[in-house]
Amino acid sequence: MTAVSNAGPLIHLAQIKKLNLLKEIFKEITIPRTVKVEVIDKGKEMGKPDAFLIDGIDWIKAMDDPDNADKLAEKV
Repeated sequence: MTAVSNAGPLIHLAQIKKLNLLKEIFKEITIPRTVKVEVIDKGKEMGKPDAFLIDGIDWIKAMDDPDNADKLAEKV
């Protein structure tokens, strides 16, 4: 099963070295491109160790943001 994640679970599970829990439950995690930028790209620029850890995981895959992402975010 594949799941879509936002930044929070990735960052916090990486910080406590428990990202493997996501793989055990879902097998693959998909993240929108904006989440990749926030978690990995900006995190690496800031020297955050969790960003480097997340970047090296092959079962976390980035996808293009959905066309209606802004409207979806407003509903939350």
